[in-house]
Amino acid sequence: MPRSNFKSSHNQKRVPPANSEKTLKRKISWEAARILVEGSSKNFLAAKKKALTHLNLPANTSLPRNIEVEKALRQQLAIFDRQNQEFLVNKARQQAIELMRFLGAYNPRLVGHVLEGIFLPTSSIQLHLFSDTAEEVVFFLEEHNIPFKINQIKLRFGKDEYKELSVLSFVVDQFNTELYIFMSGIPQEAPLNQVTGKPMKRASLGALESLISQPPE
Repeated sequence: MPRSNFKSSHNQKRVPPANSEKTLKRKISWEAARILVEGSSKNFLAAKKKALTHLNLPANTSLPRNIEVEKALRQQLAIFDRQNQEFLVNKARQQAIELMRFLGAYNPRLVGHVLEGIFLPTSSIQLHLFSDTAEEVVFFLEEHNIPFKINQIKLRFGKDEYKELSVLSFVVDQFNTELYIFMSGIPQEAPLNQVTGKPMKRASLGALESLISQPPE
């Protein structure tokens, strides 16, 4: 894809006066989406910052909102990778169903890209599990000889409300998988989506089975 080259006569990065802020943000969104599709950045903020470098724009350039980047992302996938996306999303959802059955004791809920119908090189199957302690899930995986890594991550539940969760990560049938453990004392409602700022969409096993049985649009 051709990249804009915005340079002054003194070789300094600047925003050309002819470009409106709206048009510029659209270019940044498109480039950030392309970066996400190729897998060289995992999150929206990193992709937007990398887009500024690719477009030769100053670091203090006003960035588009995440929802604008997601719109460009969906457009690119629909135009350039529709059939492959449908195959990958369906395969990931099938794998998610198997995992949810396996982890049924923890009332699993699917969230993230796989539920939303997007699959990128950095995408993973993300499940919210509910357990009194993280150790219960840890012991369960160990009993079934599943190697995993454990990390802590902060998720936002309100404007200024953040909670730390344990996340167990492993690979199953070539799919990266992340289990977010909602223990006692942690809000049980869905945390906020980084794109929309609204509570994440969650799907139960039954809801996912119903979704996967529907023909693609």
